[in-house]
Amino acid sequence: MPQLIHTETGAIIAEHLELAHNPITRLKGLMFRSGLPKGHGLWIKPCNSIHSCFMKFEFDAVFLDKAFKVVHCEHAMKPWRASPLLWEAHSVVELASGTLKKHAIQTGHSLTIT
Repeated sequence: MPQLIHTETGAIIAEHLELAHNPITRLKGLMFRSGLPKGHGLWIKPCNSIHSCFMKFEFDAVFLDKAFKVVHCEHAMKPWRASPLLWEAHSVVELASGTLKKHAIQTGHSLTIT
């Protein structure tokens, strides 16, 4: 299973990264789930905007360009919200709320998906 790693620090951000890469899995995303365990994430690609309609919990989202450089962070996105449309983003990783803060992930950082 793929992992999300902070390139600069080597820290494992998500040790269990699920892939959503077809129209059905990308549309469904995390909808209708009861939560997202710490250490887990959903990698949505291609993707440059997300919503949290029908969600039951807050989550973090990190938007990545094709080189896996962070172009935007959404902290503790609440249900029934929408992110901005980010033309430079190629994919998004949704993570347990608080993960971005815990790992001090910011715009401009580089991440790796193994």
